[in-house]
This record gives sequence, structure tokens and C-alpha cells, in this order.
Amino acid sequence: MKTSPANIPDVISPEYLDELTAICEQHRNLVLTYLSFSAAELAGATSFKAMWKLLAKYGDDRVYIPRQGNRFSNILSLIGKENAEALSIKFGHDWFNLSSFSGAVVAVRRMQRDLKILELHQSGRSMRQISKEIPTSTPTVRSSLKRMKCDCSKCLKNGAFS
Repeated sequence: MKTSPANIPDVISPEYLDELTAICEQHRNLVLTYLSFSAAELAGATSFKAMWKLLAKYGDDRVYIPRQGNRFSNILSLIGKENAEALSIKFGHDWFNLSSFSGAVVAVRRMQRDLKILELHQSGRSMRQISKEIPTSTPTVRSSLKRMKCDCSKCLKNGAFS
């Protein structure tokens, strides 16, 4: 299967959308901070599954959201009546600028990487050891730990990232 530079398949399968949805549901509050504003708003108004479906089909485009959710058959058939109505309540009778599907995938993968870095750091590995294991640069490891607000005893003792 061909993939884009961000390891996103050219053909987006239902299984891939299910995998992304499961990751988002597992880390709901955290992933919302990593997603773009429009993707987070979309997920908040509907569900992660509906967000992924909309981004996969209409990502990086403007979509008109009708005032009544049952009046836009394309979106209704894609995300279901309940999600379409929730979208209409929040954004009805207006245009909505969707972020790109690939941008949202990259944000979720960055969150996963940051979680792995935090886990390794809290298990006692140094930033240099983590950068060799992940593989990424030491400044990236430092940025990830800062973003994740590491509260391990080592960081608290040294006053790092405060």
C-alpha cells in the first residue's frame, strides 16, 4: 500500500479510521489539545469517528453546514443523523473551514510520540537515551517533555520545565 510522507495511506480504509478513532477516544482530552482548532471543534460537536470521516472526505476545504441536520444528505449519509444534527446545532447556517486530514493524523502521531517520550523519561531514561531510542533529536525530546508538563521526581527536583 502506498503511503504519503506522513505515513498516511493513499486509500483511507475503515480500519484506519477505526484505529485513529480508538487512539483519540483513549486520550480524549489530550488529543483535543494537539488537533487544530477546527478539528477539535468538530470532534467536540460530534464524535471522533465523525470528525475523521469528514476530514477524510472534505478535509482542507470549506463545507456549508445547513441549519437543519437532516437537510444535507452528503453529510447525513457520511456521519449519521445524530452527528449531523449536532453539527447543525453548533455550526448551522454557516460555512465551516475543515483542517486537513493529514494535519490531524500528524497531530495524533505527535501526541503518541510525546506520550512515549514521557513514559521513557519517567522510567528513568535520559533525554539522550530517549533520542536514540525513538529516534529523534534531544531538543525534540526536551520540547515534548515541556509540552507534556513532565512531573517526574527528577524534573520536579531540578525545577526543569517549570
